Amino acid sequence: AFDISLFVTDVYRLLHDGYVYSPIYDVRSNTKTNERRKINRSEINVIEGLHSIGLLGKSLDALKIYLDINEEECLKRRVIRDMSKYNMNEDEIRRYFYEIMIPQYKKYIEYQKDEANIIVSNSNLYEVIKLIRRKI
Repeated sequence: AFDISLFVTDVYRLLHDGYVYSPIYDVRSNTKTNERRKINRSEINVIEGLHSIGLLGKSLDALKIYLDINEEECLKRRVIRDMSKYNMNEDEIRRYFYEIMIPQYKKYIEYQKDEANIIVSNSNLYEVIKLIRRKI
């Protein structure tokens, strides 16, 4: 499982010390391996993930970008992925999406929009890219 406290610690170590030895995760088994890789701080560091803004947002002085993907597109991507990767049928995926994923999104993810500096959606993608380029 994802180690939240280690993630937060590693981000701060990376930004303050200039490098971190980060664990390598095995996605199939959802576990950390014993292997680590060195990550060096760069001029631009991208910290991404579903909970990144929520975990780091208020205490990290950074440009925070929220990707606001509409529900229909999220479901479409999940159906394609889960049918091939987990051999699930579309009805199972849809039921899980609406009964589990949407309520979890509303509870744990959606609030991060309020903490973001920029919200990216399909309608404003090119304007956001221009804005980011100006800030870099």
